[in-house]
Amino acid sequence: LFFRERLRLLSNTPSYRKGMVVLWLAIFALCVQIALGGWTSANYAAVICHDFPSCYNNQWLPESNFKEAFTLSHPAGLNHEHGRLSPAARIVVHMSHRLGALITLVLLVSAMALIARRARSLRLKTALIISLGLLAVQLGLGVSNVVFGLPLSVAVAHNGVAVLLLLSCLVLAMLVRKEPIPTKS
Repeated sequence: LFFRERLRLLSNTPSYRKGMVVLWLAIFALCVQIALGGWTSANYAAVICHDFPSCYNNQWLPESNFKEAFTLSHPAGLNHEHGRLSPAARIVVHMSHRLGALITLVLLVSAMALIARRARSLRLKTALIISLGLLAVQLGLGVSNVVFGLPLSVAVAHNGVAVLLLLSCLVLAMLVRKEPIPTKS
């Protein structure tokens, strides 16, 4: 009976369901974005685009090689000094990471806005503020990596904040589940 009543109340709160669905989509997008960041780093693609917001010599998408960019198997051999990918493929990898960042940003902000509408507890509101702050810092670090030519401290901070952002989103999901569901007035 308790669970049936709780499910009935859930059905009366569309922002709760939308917020949770969008939050889990955002968490999935964030995981994909972290993997894309690893792929960008592993293939020396972080420094291929020198400009922001465009990529290279004020071009939004210069010559690119989509087929080579995400090939998982490369022949054995030396893999240093810019890796095995051509510059055209590295541009695709880098721009994919940027596009992923934009998609993740939109999903996370949308989820946080939907959740903020119904947030009542101080813990949930605090988690929202922390997650939003980490998102802003992460975005700033990503842009700084491009603008300043990938300084080591900024690159390491970008990786660390990505992990903190993922953890904060998981905590946010947990707190949303524990949030008291408003009764129908």
